[in-house]
Amino acid sequence: MNGYAGKGFDADSAGIRPGFAYYEPAAVMGIELELFVLLAITVVGASVFARFEIETPAWRKVLKWTLIIGFTLGLYAVVGHWAIAVPLLAGIAGTTVHFIWCRRNGIDPIRATPSRRYYELRGWRWPE
Repeated sequence: MNGYAGKGFDADSAGIRPGFAYYEPAAVMGIELELFVLLAITVVGASVFARFEIETPAWRKVLKWTLIIGFTLGLYAVVGHWAIAVPLLAGIAGTTVHFIWCRRNGIDPIRATPSRRYYELRGWRWPE
């Protein structure tokens, strides 16, 4: 018995294996996992690295996230939860390259200082 017998509960449709009174979240989790991870990446990434994109036009930032999210969700339809590996691995690779580039150019990889030097490297006009 699964603990729900005689209570009008259909264990098969609820994802409960016979003999167990629970369900496995991974077995019934849909695209919510990808959406949660993408949201977390967006929030943490924007919070930590926002000062590096201060002069980047808004349309480029929106386009970047639209492509990342669209590609990940499209890939989910093909390979399932393995799709989340793409933005995670890209984020790790991008952060690694970011730290290396910043260190080689004398920029603090977290604070984007010295700001004048960073603006110069990006080709942005320094606000006077």
